[in-house]
Amino acid sequence: MEPIINDSKNQTDGEKRYIERRSNARHHNETDIDDGATWSISSNEGMSRSSHDDGHSFQNVSTHSDDQKFTEIDKLSRNNTSYHEYLELVNSLIKNSNTQEYFYDGVEEILSISDSEQTMISNEDDERLFNDEERISFTREQLVEYQQLTKLLRFIKNGGRCTTILSLALLHDHNLQDRSAFSAFKDSSTMSILLNFIEMYDRDLKLNALYVLEDACHNSSFAYEIFRLGGIITIINSMCLDHIGIQESCSILLKLLLFRRARRVIRRFGGINELSENLVENNQAILHIFQVFLLSCKSEKNKYVCIRYGIGKILPNIILNISNESSTSIISLFEILLQIPIFRLQMIDKNIIISLINLIDLTNIEFNRVICESLYYLSLDLNLLQFIYQYGFKKLKKLLEHTQDPSIFCSIINILTEFIRNNENISNDIILNMINFLKNSSYFLYLSRIIKSLRELTKIPQTIELFKQEEIFSQFILCLKNENNPDIKLNILFILQKCGNDNEASKMIIDNDGLQELWTLFKLASSSIKIAAGWAIRNCLASVENHGELIRSFDGVFYLILNMLSTENIDVLAVTLAIIAEIVKDEYNLKILTDLGIVSKISQLNYLDCAQLRKPFCDALANLSDLPKNQEQLGNRRIAIALKHYLQEQDPELNKPLTKVIYDLSRVPSNCGILHDVGIAPNLLKLIGDDDLIVQEKAANAIRNMRRLQNVNREIEQNFVKNVSQSNI
Repeated sequence: MEPIINDSKNQTDGEKRYIERRSNARHHNETDIDDGATWSISSNEGMSRSSHDDGHSFQNVSTHSDDQKFTEIDKLSRNNTSYHEYLELVNSLIKNSNTQEYFYDGVEEILSISDSEQTMISNEDDERLFNDEERISFTREQLVEYQQLTKLLRFIKNGGRCTTILSLALLHDHNLQDRSAFSAFKDSSTMSILLNFIEMYDRDLKLNALYVLEDACHNSSFAYEIFRLGGIITIINSMCLDHIGIQESCSILLKLLLFRRARRVIRRFGGINELSENLVENNQAILHIFQVFLLSCKSEKNKYVCIRYGIGKILPNIILNISNESSTSIISLFEILLQIPIFRLQMIDKNIIISLINLIDLTNIEFNRVICESLYYLSLDLNLLQFIYQYGFKKLKKLLEHTQDPSIFCSIINILTEFIRNNENISNDIILNMINFLKNSSYFLYLSRIIKSLRELTKIPQTIELFKQEEIFSQFILCLKNENNPDIKLNILFILQKCGNDNEASKMIIDNDGLQELWTLFKLASSSIKIAAGWAIRNCLASVENHGELIRSFDGVFYLILNMLSTENIDVLAVTLAIIAEIVKDEYNLKILTDLGIVSKISQLNYLDCAQLRKPFCDALANLSDLPKNQEQLGNRRIAIALKHYLQEQDPELNKPLTKVIYDLSRVPSNCGILHDVGIAPNLLKLIGDDDLIVQEKAANAIRNMRRLQNVNREIEQNFVKNVSQSNI
């Protein structure tokens, strides 16, 4: 700071009156209680003070300067806007024919309340945490400090320019982070004066005020009070006015934006717009401003506002010119915005990928994290994914071999999954690394993404072989029991479905109590998890021989199956029928379910014309009809019509179970008449020439039985007519 040689007497009365006018511009109702109040949006512009986030508004309050006016810029924040309108606005990608720009003004306000604007987190703001503390709790030293600061603050409020600047400089000798300092500032109403200084064109006064506020904001109560006085917009306007004290201003904003309401204010009153339009051509200043953007994007809605006001145009140019590792905040913001699909569409640029890959440095873990995460989101575009493989595979593979960081490991694995799946010769080592990563229980934060990649890799045979070799199934079952994340459960269940097709893997799942856990999920979980668990059960049962006793060892399984047949969910009904088809392969299980009335329940099923039910329904009937008792019960017109429709579909997968069911039904004379009446014979004749010998045999035998019955009926009819004629003679 330059030495001050002028005395306060040299200041003109006009300057002093100007300061006083700016400070008096903050209208304050002495009858209102400020404790715990916070700024919220009022319906008639400006800001209103309320005691709670969405509580009662007491009075309209202007901000620091008389000519400053806040206007709420969110166009779609009205109450009658629906979530479907938001989806339509974001996903339709409305483009301007001339500039090819994307427009989605205000759509962020239709998002559900984000975690940072409602959820109470330990380090988040709650006005009750920042009330004045009782003066009686001050120690003797704090009381002395309070009195000294109060005297010094009087000079700041009432002194001339030089006196004020000297007093601000002297504040550096005091511990402004102590609660006694906060009380002194608040009792003397000096914080509003300092915010007025920031708006002035006096460089020395502005910088000294910023130094004081930057130091004091380390106290959360102090930061909250500055926010409550409207300091966010004041500081942002000051930054955009003359670009003086940008580093200090950003440091203050970073403290204020820790409060969730502050992130709402910076969005709704144009703060993000102001910052994005006034980025200065100074690398250090850009870094600090991007740290502010990064923290404001902790609110999901603010991400959309950043995109709306042109961050997508600024970021690529900055990234292409990054040459140092101190730019982590810039890449971090880029990575956060890439999570939004509409932003990714604007970033389809191969030069960005080249720049990011060139920035990878094995020694800088934090920088590599955000780079790899950015590449992961870019890889969701298949064209960019191929370019990443072409240009960066060797570098990513080298980083994967050397890194011990779980975030970097997950990002690279997610990027390379498709490449590994199509290049089986290089996959074993990487899959083994993923299995070892999965076994490390300290990395549950990244578990979802690793399991998602493993799910894709189960499409190649050696993945299941490595699962068996490493005995990983116990870890999968443990995750099913302990994890509450539905995505993790679903992906594990899809993995178990694939593994269930292997006999040895199925036995390992069963040996690790996997089948019991699958039955539990099938009974109690949500529909999506229930369906996935059901297909895993079905595959395991299909791969294991002599599973009848195993099924009977589970309590309540047969009653569970019967209850599931009453569901209205088509997919749940389909998997239930598929499980029944496997369970009744055992003779004793077939008799148990028959005695419990399963045939009558299946005969009364709705939705038999749904494509999802055709195969499992036919399989279940084919196995249930092995019991002669069931052949009679299944012989009704409703089932016969359904079978006829399935035959008309000419689906090769249905031919084998269909012909078996029809043949079994035709063994009962009364059923032959029903089958003949519904017109099933013409469609059955076509299957006599099928390539499958079993299908040929069953179709031919069924037609033979129907014809035999028809011949018998014809003979009976002829004999009856003959007897009647003779009696008449």
